[in-house]
Amino acid sequence: MGYFNTVLFGTLCKSCHQDILLPLQFKYGDTCLHAYNIGDRLEWRNNDVGKPLLLMR
Repeated sequence: MGYFNTVLFGTLCKSCHQDILLPLQFKYGDTCLHAYNIGDRLEWRNNDVGKPLLLMR
């Protein structure tokens, strides 16, 4: 199995109607099992997948 990262995504459970956090896997940035929250900056180091995009705010 290859390396990936996860991001926690908040949503509402359709069964119990409770707020839940779901870990979503993705392969972008330094894919080394990093755990992110929405809004975190991705790490870029050794095991990079894709190219970083610099956004100006």
